[in-house]
Amino acid sequence: MAKIENSEKNAQDDLLNVGVESTALSTPGQFCAVDGDVDSSDLRVPVMKAWSASSQEFVNDGVGAQGDILFRGFVVGNMNNPVEIIVLKVKKYFKENLPYGSDERPQVFNSVQEYTNAGFTKQDIVRVADIMFLAKRPEKSCSASTTEEDLDMLFGIDFMGGKWAAGKIIAQKSNYNSCAVPLFTFYGIANPPNGFLEYRVRIGSDVLTSQKNKYTVLKAIVQSKKVETQLEELKNSGLLSLIQG
Repeated sequence: MAKIENSEKNAQDDLLNVGVESTALSTPGQFCAVDGDVDSSDLRVPVMKAWSASSQEFVNDGVGAQGDILFRGFVVGNMNNPVEIIVLKVKKYFKENLPYGSDERPQVFNSVQEYTNAGFTKQDIVRVADIMFLAKRPEKSCSASTTEEDLDMLFGIDFMGGKWAAGKIIAQKSNYNSCAVPLFTFYGIANPPNGFLEYRVRIGSDVLTSQKNKYTVLKAIVQSKKVETQLEELKNSGLLSLIQG
């Protein structure tokens, strides 16, 4: 079984190593329009998330419903229409568990030892996983609020004969269990030498019920069969620059 170790690096840089060499923002022979020491820390990556009645998209524009998957303010999937992604890297860290709606910024820690040394206990902490990915354009829209033109706008990266988009999932609390734990389980058991880069993952959703209400969570399903040439295509495309820096 693969050993997943805690790191002492900065919480924003402590990423699960997938055995990839450093990649510049442009590939050899490609025109470089940006000069300077630019890396992934200079990029703003949009977040894919589960629909919520308190989400800005729904409150302001009435977008989405229970079971929907949102990306950049649009519905791109739901319980019956999962989104296919390639996981580039996963980063686990720990965050102070603050009351809902608090204006205070939570403290962030790389390891159990760090938050223990700071005087916190397991009950004070939330596990978080940032999942960096490439998502494939859905074959068709699954929501009346999202048009085919919207999907064309969202998914503009040419890769392996299709259209893709870069993004991340910030999995915590229930989403950590349903979205991050399956990835860590696959990684720990299969011990793939190139991490998740040779595989596809389906991001679906579930609607769970608490004592007070229903809520949507994302769920990850790893496809155990490798996709031929995918790793080489990633290396040649320059897209791995998204996780370097």
